[in-house]
Amino acid sequence: MYDIALSKEGCETRRIAQNVPIPAHQVPPLDLFAELWPATIYDRHAFHYKLEPAKVTTREDLIRQADMLRIKNDQSVPKPSPGMGGGSR
Repeated sequence: MYDIALSKEGCETRRIAQNVPIPAHQVPPLDLFAELWPATIYDRHAFHYKLEPAKVTTREDLIRQADMLRIKNDQSVPKPSPGMGGGSR
């Protein structure tokens, strides 16, 4: 299984978990004969993927997303208790 990330300017990034079959010449006991074979054995696979056009994000959408992330971050960070360090003596 290979994890593939495809990206292109103007298109959405696409992440794929691609299964690639094992070549017959790498399965025991055939692999022994493949190792002894005097020529190079090539194994090629072709996969085709369709990339979707990128969604246009407006400035307002970016600001809204940033605000939501800021709120989520503020909620996930524990606040220090009053008796824990940082105070002067």
